Amino acid sequence: MKFGTDGIRGKYPSAINENTARELAAALCSVRPGCMAVVGRDTRPSGEALSEAFCDALAACGGIAVDVGVMPTAGIAYMTASYGADSGVVVSASHNPAEYNGLKVFGRGGLKLSADDERALEAAKPAKSVGGGRILRAPAAAQSYAAFLSDGADLGGLSVLLDCADGAAGVVAKSAFEAAGARVTAINAGGDGAHINDRRGALYARLLASKAAGHDAVFAFDGDADRVIALRPDGVLVNGDHIIAILADFMYKSGKLTYDTVVGTVMTNTGVERSLEERGISLVRTAVGDKYVLDEMLRSGYNLGGEQAGHVIMSDVLPTGDGIATALAVCKVMTACGKDLRSLDAARDFPQCLINVPVSASELEKGDFCAVERKIRKEFADCRIVIRPSGTEPLVRILAESEDATRAAKAADALAAALRGGRDDSAVRLRYF
Repeated sequence: MKFGTDGIRGKYPSAINENTARELAAALCSVRPGCMAVVGRDTRPSGEALSEAFCDALAACGGIAVDVGVMPTAGIAYMTASYGADSGVVVSASHNPAEYNGLKVFGRGGLKLSADDERALEAAKPAKSVGGGRILRAPAAAQSYAAFLSDGADLGGLSVLLDCADGAAGVVAKSAFEAAGARVTAINAGGDGAHINDRRGALYARLLASKAAGHDAVFAFDGDADRVIALRPDGVLVNGDHIIAILADFMYKSGKLTYDTVVGTVMTNTGVERSLEERGISLVRTAVGDKYVLDEMLRSGYNLGGEQAGHVIMSDVLPTGDGIATALAVCKVMTACGKDLRSLDAARDFPQCLINVPVSASELEKGDFCAVERKIRKEFADCRIVIRPSGTEPLVRILAESEDATRAAKAADALAAALRGGRDDSAVRLRYF
């Protein structure tokens, strides 16, 4: 059992399986005897078996499992805090395809575990099977969470299209938006999980451009609904950077943005940073990963932060990223300001080139690549370059950003070629912004 960037994740059943779920349950009961854990999942086919294995093992070790069924990740965080549970466990691989699954863990109050907490679980001697535990079912939890999200909102009949990615958003998003007064069209909300994140949802939001006309906004969630990408009626994407800028501007003008500062990551677009600065708002950057964003928010008292990929944390609402809550917040700004999403989306990006190279992180340590990297960084001194191993996939991600799109692309291409070392170009996925 080994924690990565966001919990334990891998292909099912080779890298993660029922034994993994049982190990986690035994470790939680070892660290906290009699552990009470809220357990939920997204819709992928392997989720039910993993959830059942975890619940059975927790009860066998004397713990109490509260099974809420299919639920967005942030909903588990909310229920963990609401029930006063010791832990929350989400069976999900987030944005990954259906053949993957994972185990995300929250601590008390619905907060993500610290690195020390994760190491303690990895090192824990498994609790013995002593019996005496219980498995409780909470089938109405999704409705309760939808009511929490929509409470007090009045969207005044805004027309929204929601792409639920065949994932967990399908049990909450439509009812939450309708309760808030929106006119809702929901797609990919069936929830059988066989096609979760498969050319649908946040990773494929561009495919919704042709459907955007006629709606005030379009929102695409990922499999566990902890991230969201929006589209304007003209089909232009509004990613996490831009969503944060919209919310930050409104909160700043309302006097609700603590320390006039938001938290982003090294991937946050410099153009958005400049736009924030022009409005009197500062940006603090962290490493990639919403847990690092939240760590900085908690440490410094900031109440808004997130990632370009669509994780947005509004700590006054929840202690973790919630795509549905974020989408509702954007709609609230639209109704409060009387403006459409195009008018609110004022930030302008610097061109970025992101290349995902399918090599192991160890390639970054090799002397040949390090020498080439230094040379390229010097040659493209006008570019902001970020190179990092993915925490969720066997990839190295290369980002180059510049006010000159051609320069950004050349820098990224040169670094990717050096990292590939003659490997087949067809294995490399490209995204240009």
